[in-house]
Amino acid sequence: MADSSSEVPPVPVPPVEPTPRAPRAKKPAAAKEEPAAATVIPPIVDLAGAPSAAPTAPPVQPEQPNPYVQPNPYAQPTAAPSAPPAYAAQPQYYGGPVLPKTLSIVSMILGIAGVLFLGPLGGIPAVITGHMAQKQQPYAKGFWITGLITGYIAILWGLLVIVIVIGIFAAAASDPYGYGYY
Repeated sequence: MADSSSEVPPVPVPPVEPTPRAPRAKKPAAAKEEPAAATVIPPIVDLAGAPSAAPTAPPVQPEQPNPYVQPNPYAQPTAAPSAPPAYAAQPQYYGGPVLPKTLSIVSMILGIAGVLFLGPLGGIPAVITGHMAQKQQPYAKGFWITGLITGYIAILWGLLVIVIVIGIFAAAASDPYGYGYY
């Protein structure tokens, strides 16, 4: 027995049956007389001026079901035609249901606030909520990525400010006279 994981069976394709053509009706033997008000249809002429055959429509193929199309699981059930609508017509939204993005948006807002004025006080919660949103809301990637990036920048910015402040106080404490001169 062959390994079934390495071989992929071919996709079955339903055969297409040609449509039968209706037999042509024979023209009845007509009398040699022409009617008085006969309509004359001019022949179709191509660009070179030579008469050509009349265009014919391609044969109509019966519609085959597509085996690759899956039914829409979010489709609304149709109401009976005699039932009145229960509410006014709502606009149709395409692309699936609206999913909650609250955690991702909170991460983004905290990260931006941390970069602007909160520093690590906004950056640390932004990173925490960003990683939570990464696991719970992968569809809101733009929001939680923004929250993570700005959160980490806010943390680094806050650490840099703390190091600079400590350096200033250390330099001031090492000055024996307090004037900045030796």
